[in-house]
Amino acid sequence: MTIVAIAIGWRGGFDWISPSKGTQFLFVAGGLLATILTAALSGLFKGEPGATAAIFRVFSGFAPVFVPLVLLVTGAILLNDGLRTAVPVAAYKIPLMVVFGLGILGVGMGIFAWISQTSQNSAARLESMQADQARYHQDHLNSIEACDVTKNMSNILVYTDANHDKEVREKAIEKIKTNPEWQQELIRLLENKGALEAFTFLASNEVDDKTMFLAPVNTGVLSVADWIRRQIREASQPHHFYQDQFSWELERMLRTVDKFKGLGTDYRPAVREVRAAFDEPTDVKKPEFNCIIRLESWIKREE
Repeated sequence: MTIVAIAIGWRGGFDWISPSKGTQFLFVAGGLLATILTAALSGLFKGEPGATAAIFRVFSGFAPVFVPLVLLVTGAILLNDGLRTAVPVAAYKIPLMVVFGLGILGVGMGIFAWISQTSQNSAARLESMQADQARYHQDHLNSIEACDVTKNMSNILVYTDANHDKEVREKAIEKIKTNPEWQQELIRLLENKGALEAFTFLASNEVDDKTMFLAPVNTGVLSVADWIRRQIREASQPHHFYQDQFSWELERMLRTVDKFKGLGTDYRPAVREVRAAFDEPTDVKKPEFNCIIRLESWIKREE
């Protein structure tokens, strides 16, 4: 149909539209594209569900046959100088205007339906995300409520991190402090391979007596170094490593150290041990861990 339209325009068959070739081109190109697109989509979406398909189902009963027929007949007339002269202008002008109008209408309605459907889908996704967040929030609160902090306090330390909602954090801290030995439990974790959980709390929250934690924090930093060495040593597949690995844990560790430094304990040797842990040999190729830059920056700053 594009080739036919070019041939008609070349022979002056569209002079009835406008004396300007540019106007002729825009009118014919836009109308033909919209018409063919509407006819094609009417056949494609016939019987399909959805708002966009419903728009084109209006045209599906006649457009796939009517539009090509009109284009073929009018094209034959406009290509033939004798027929074009003998036939009244209205005989091809009106049918072409009708199908061009249908094409533009169909495309316009299709775009509107697509925008509407996209908006509805976005709203549905947002609603689903909000529902998920509400469910997660309630699950966190339920976990906090169910925790026996005299036995399993470490299970809810993660909820005391600054990245949690205010209500979740406050409920977790309140529940933890119902255990009169909560500070002693944090110290026990620092000294017994539970430093990661303890640092999660200490990085975002205060303790009543910092002097109790000076040596245990140092022990906790050294246990993090041992943990990193073990993780690297035990890796057996490339997918066991990724660039952001250890970043979350080391961020909390360094934030804790910053809160307790300057009170009589030098944490620099322990932090250097954490940096040295990344040099642990392994048969698996290690990536450039992003957290190493943060570690080296801290060490350089404190020297």
